[in-house]
Amino acid sequence: MNETAKEDVKLNISRSDTYELFAILIGNSVINHQKILSNAKRICQIMRDEIECWKYGRARRGVLAVSSVNWRDPLESFPNTLSDSDFYSYFESILNSWHDIQFRLAGKPAKFEGFPSNLLKNLREENKLRNHLVHSEYVWDRDLKQGDEIMVARPQNSSGARNFGHFQVKTLNRSEFLEFIEYQYKIIQFLEFLQCDFELFLYDEAHITANSTEFDVEVVQFSQSEEVNSGSAGFSEGFEDPWEPRHAEIIAFLSAKAESLSAIEELRLKLRIKSGNCVYTQLPPMEGSTLTISKDTVIDIYE
Repeated sequence: MNETAKEDVKLNISRSDTYELFAILIGNSVINHQKILSNAKRICQIMRDEIECWKYGRARRGVLAVSSVNWRDPLESFPNTLSDSDFYSYFESILNSWHDIQFRLAGKPAKFEGFPSNLLKNLREENKLRNHLVHSEYVWDRDLKQGDEIMVARPQNSSGARNFGHFQVKTLNRSEFLEFIEYQYKIIQFLEFLQCDFELFLYDEAHITANSTEFDVEVVQFSQSEEVNSGSAGFSEGFEDPWEPRHAEIIAFLSAKAESLSAIEELRLKLRIKSGNCVYTQLPPMEGSTLTISKDTVIDIYE
């Protein structure tokens, strides 16, 4: 085998290895995204149940004044009919309503005030980045670090996109992708714990009663209702009374949840995969083409 043939074989192996590696990373990001979405849908239902409990003063929304045992609330399946972005708009309305109640029941702890906006910011960011990664073309370039870098071309087909009708082309590093997958894992873990932590509203009925002037009438009436419970299995573990967490414990718990979410927010802000180092082209790049991508220069390589 001559030197040219050996070099061709070497390049083909490098190309195949690079495509395989990034295909695995894309697959992981898709699996993680679906886990995030499924967790968010379950949490949405839990929060809806609690809002219904607040409105109608019964322990669970499952107690329905209907004759047929086969009846199902259509809103239980409604989230499954929505696109990801539309679902998050629906989720936002449920989350804000739930938070408004929980925030007041806990005496409006400052650290917990921005919880909904921070959570939605991360869910929407993950959804946008995952969408960009999935709907992009990945192109091998022999001048990049094989197995570590690849060119990514994404069509600018949104009417509000910069350079509408062109392709945004950038070099994606494997470490940037792994960083994004770690970010997804952090969100998954946070949402999984959230399902247990907030199965029931957290409040201290004795504290609210003793300090009733600091709470609105709705809060006082709800906390004194005999048809509702406070606490959850996840929250109450290790406490003396599993269903009656004390006010100070609730404040500390909600603050800790807000801080955990803040750590995820810090990771979101540092994600290198959002880098704007790219060029805009009229046609997608071809294998073997070389692009010099500078964060300070936006060019059309086909001019």
